[in-house]
Amino acid sequence: MPFRLLAAAALAVLAACGASTPRAIAFGSEACAHCHMSIADPRYAAVLLTTTGKTIAFDDPGCLLDYLASGAIAAGKVQGVWFHGFLEPDSVYSAADVRLVHSDTLRTPMASGLAVARNGPGVAELERLVGGRGRAWDELRTGATR
Repeated sequence: MPFRLLAAAALAVLAACGASTPRAIAFGSEACAHCHMSIADPRYAAVLLTTTGKTIAFDDPGCLLDYLASGAIAAGKVQGVWFHGFLEPDSVYSAADVRLVHSDTLRTPMASGLAVARNGPGVAELERLVGGRGRAWDELRTGATR
């Protein structure tokens, strides 16, 4: 096999083996990809992982929603979305494993009023704590009102 074909095949394999989880956010020194504010409060942080393995960080779930709505990245280039839990800020959960709770009483970094809880009892606890209603990521992502 010619060297060029071998090199191309190796690059294709490496590209297919991109990261399957996002890297950690550098709280206090990393800026939100949408609003460019410093990401300081892990209770509201979110990350998007591209199909090339790039992690894009956000300081508020609303910034992630607005970033996707802006068309800054094509839907086919998104490998996954993860959120830090409001009740467990050191934990990161995939979008499929959470509910986003909206409440006008929450003072989120960019005023989205959205906080995240892992599916299960934590959702009811967060809803009770902030007086909001949980929704699935897909419901919010596809344009349902917050």
